[in-house]
Amino acid sequence: MVSGPRCGIFISYRREETAGQAGRLYDRLSGRFGTDRVFMDVDSIAFGIDFNQAITEAVSQCAILLALIGRDWPTATDSRGRRRIDDPDDFVRVEIEAALERDVRVVPVLVEGAALPEASDLPPGLRPLVRRQALVLSHAGFGAEVSRLIAAIDQVLGPGRAAEPGRHAGRAAKAGGRPERDGIAARLAATAGSRLRREEQVKSPAPVKPQAESGSAEGKRRILYASHFPVLGSIIIAAPLLILAIVSLVGPSIYTSTPFWVMTTLGLAGIAGSVIDYRNGCGLSAVAVGVNSAFLAGYAIYPLGLAGHMFSASRNSEILWLCAITGIGLIGNGVFLAYILRQFSDRRRRIGTPLLLFLVFMASGLALVFTASVLTFLSRITPSGSNSLIWVAGLMFLAALLAELTGIGLAVARVFPNLGGGASRARS
Repeated sequence: MVSGPRCGIFISYRREETAGQAGRLYDRLSGRFGTDRVFMDVDSIAFGIDFNQAITEAVSQCAILLALIGRDWPTATDSRGRRRIDDPDDFVRVEIEAALERDVRVVPVLVEGAALPEASDLPPGLRPLVRRQALVLSHAGFGAEVSRLIAAIDQVLGPGRAAEPGRHAGRAAKAGGRPERDGIAARLAATAGSRLRREEQVKSPAPVKPQAESGSAEGKRRILYASHFPVLGSIIIAAPLLILAIVSLVGPSIYTSTPFWVMTTLGLAGIAGSVIDYRNGCGLSAVAVGVNSAFLAGYAIYPLGLAGHMFSASRNSEILWLCAITGIGLIGNGVFLAYILRQFSDRRRRIGTPLLLFLVFMASGLALVFTASVLTFLSRITPSGSNSLIWVAGLMFLAALLAELTGIGLAVARVFPNLGGGASRARS
C-alpha cells in the first residue's frame, strides 16, 4: 500500500457510456479543488508494472472514488461477449474493488436514468457498492446535484480551492492541450491506465475494430436492451396473451383445441425467450415475463387434456384447475409487484413503466379469475356472475397486452435514432 496522505478524487467511468458526464464532472470538480486533486483519464501502464497492483496503489492514495454508472454499466461486454465486470482484470472493476477494500469512500453516481444494480448481478468484490448512498446525476439538475456533491466532498477533503490560473499552462501543449497534473496525479498517469491499450501495443500492430457500433448487430442489441425491457419473451407471448383475453371474453364458446396448442407452444417458447432476455441484462423483468409465460402454457394444458380425454370433464375439476393455475400466477405477479413498487419508491428502479403496467393488469385479471373460480366452487356465485367477473378479467388481459406491445415498441424505437452513430471504444 502506498504511503502518504489521501488528498484526491478519483473518477471511475467507461468512455463508451459516460464519457460526457465524466468530463463535465471533472471540469466542475477540478475548478473547485484544483486539477492536481481530481484524477481522471489515466492513459497507460508502464511496461513491467503489475496491472492490479498499480491500480490498487493509485486508488489507495485518493480519499473519494466516484463510480459513474450508466444504464449499460452492469451489462457492458467485451469483444467475446463476456460481461466486462466479470473479468478480474477489468479496469473499472479493479478501480472500484481496490477502493472498497482500502477504506476509500466510494460514491455511486447514477447517470442517464441508471439504477444501482442488484447485488446478485455483481461479482462478490463489487457487491458492497450497492449499499453505498448514491448520487443521481441528471442533465437538467446537473448544477444543483454537483453542488451537493461538492459540499459532501468539502467535509472529507476540507474546503475546496480554485485552480491557480496559468499554473499548468506551460504543460498544456505537452499534454495535447489538456493540463498535465502534478504530484500524485503524475504518478497515476505513469503507473495506472488502460490495459487494453497496453495489449494493443504488445500483442498486435493491427488496428482494433471498435466494439458495439450502433450499426452492428451487437450495437443494436445493446441499444434494444438499454431499458432492460424483456423484448424477446414479450414478443413471443403476445399471441398467447391475446388468446387468453379472447377466451375470457367469449367464455366457453371456443370448441377447437388449436388456440390452446398455440398458447402452450408459445408459452413454453416464451420461457426460453425470457432466459435470453435475462442473459442480456433484463434481470427481474425477464423473470417476471418468464413466470407469465409458464402461466399461459399451464392455463392451456387443461383444455388440451379435455380434448385428449386425459382429464375428467366434470365442472368441479375444471374449476379446481383454474383455481390452482391462476392462484400460482397471482402469487408470482404479486411478489414481483411488491418488489418493483419498492424500487420505484426509492428511485432504484430497473423496470420500465410499460412492464409495470403489464404486471398490474395481469395480476388484476388473475385475481378476478381466481375469485370467480373459488366462489363458483363454493357455490357462492351463479355461473352468470362468474362469467361476468371473467369477462372483466378479459379486459384486464387485453390491457396487459397493450402495455406489453407499448414496451416492445419503445424498445425497438430506441434502435433507429442510433443507427447512424458509432460508439467509442470502452475505457477498460
